[in-house]
Amino acid sequence: MWIRYWNKSNNYLFTWLALLICISYFFLCNFFYPMMSDDYAIFFIWDGAHGGNIAGMQPGHIWQRIESLSDVLISLSSMYMTWGGRMESWFIAQFFLWVGKPIFNIFNTIMFCTFILLILRISLGRNYLKNGYYVLWVFSGFWLVNYAFFNTMIWISGSANYLWMMCFQLLFIFPYIESARDSSSKFLQGKCSVIKPVMFLLGLLAGNTNENSVLAIILAAVLIYYKMRCPWMIYGLLGVFIGYAALVFAPGNYVRFHVVMTAGEGDYLSLFPKLIEFFWLLSKALPVFFLLTPYLRKEVRQKCKAAPLKKEYHLVLLFTMMGIISALTMLVAPMLPPRSFFGTSVFLLIAGTISIHLMTCGGIAYYRPFVTRAGCFLLAVFTLYTTALSLYTETLVVKGYQEMVDTCIASPHSDVIIPWREFPLLSSEVRSHERFIINHDYFGNCIGHIRPTPDQWMNQGVTAYYHLNSIRLDISE
Repeated sequence: MWIRYWNKSNNYLFTWLALLICISYFFLCNFFYPMMSDDYAIFFIWDGAHGGNIAGMQPGHIWQRIESLSDVLISLSSMYMTWGGRMESWFIAQFFLWVGKPIFNIFNTIMFCTFILLILRISLGRNYLKNGYYVLWVFSGFWLVNYAFFNTMIWISGSANYLWMMCFQLLFIFPYIESARDSSSKFLQGKCSVIKPVMFLLGLLAGNTNENSVLAIILAAVLIYYKMRCPWMIYGLLGVFIGYAALVFAPGNYVRFHVVMTAGEGDYLSLFPKLIEFFWLLSKALPVFFLLTPYLRKEVRQKCKAAPLKKEYHLVLLFTMMGIISALTMLVAPMLPPRSFFGTSVFLLIAGTISIHLMTCGGIAYYRPFVTRAGCFLLAVFTLYTTALSLYTETLVVKGYQEMVDTCIASPHSDVIIPWREFPLLSSEVRSHERFIINHDYFGNCIGHIRPTPDQWMNQGVTAYYHLNSIRLDISE
């Protein structure tokens, strides 16, 4: 008895230790990173009456700092009418820009922990805390397949748009997945009266997130409802459809398209370059696809289709489908930023994790033990090496930009000129390590968006934030 209890305790201890290591690394990244890119523009109340704060600003534009919660709400209403329908992400970003970066670091780390636990819970079911190796796998797998780790997880505006929004999506789909597994929970069986309003609220939150990934979430929820027919699922679907409609049909979407086109700042791709970019971005998730190869063998596939493995097998296929749909949806978008494939990387990672668990629980010996152990060892070494070197290189980049920030702080009410040769990405030390930054978009770091012309929107945002007369890049050399 005591031996069994000790072994069980050790399993949980290793899980929480692995989780602590991942969270510590994440908090360290948050600690080092200052404000970045769009943060400078959305730190101010959105001046929709004069074209907003990011593109197409018109004469008479006013930079007014957010100084209260009411300022955040005023800014949100202006954004909704003149820029876009992502109310939740805008609120989170502007709220934490108002209360301060240290507070954001704490809450963003809590959200990252929630994100990892949700992936584990959805992938592994009730036994998600019994094996710490899955925690390390999820972190390593996400590190490898995510297209812009720092831009989607650390940057305030980026985290609000991707990490936080994905947590809302996973929270919404989680009860549906549990129901598909025939969970014995009274709450998920609809025997608790509070489930209907809770699911409606979760649906509202999930619907107003990201256009492409939430569409995959909606389709998955509809498929599960069609099979299970649980009454509470209707309330969740009602909420997610309302939230999605508010996102897609926001007046600001159409105003934004016109403004950006008129300003000439849209990086819109034609079909052929877009397809090339699409397949390049999708190939980033290929490290996860190898986990699905057992389903290409007939005997393994037949075993998975038999009870009790059938439900998990279907979930693997469901999340694979969600990842592909999330990616395909971006083909109708005017451009394909790498960050937009965030949902694809998460859904495919969940599919891969379920696949690993399925083969373990089902005793499906497809890979030789030596190959499995060697693969895990190489993955762990590569992850540790690249994450450590990435963090070191990022500190060099941040240090370089911090010198520019110090220049701005020391030069109020003056014209600041930043020589291009002083950009940190040009340093020999950063360039020597740049090849190890496997999932990060340097463009837009800190004040890296500033241009040679002082009237560009980022230049104006930085100017207003640091109380300058103007700021520009000097590219004459």
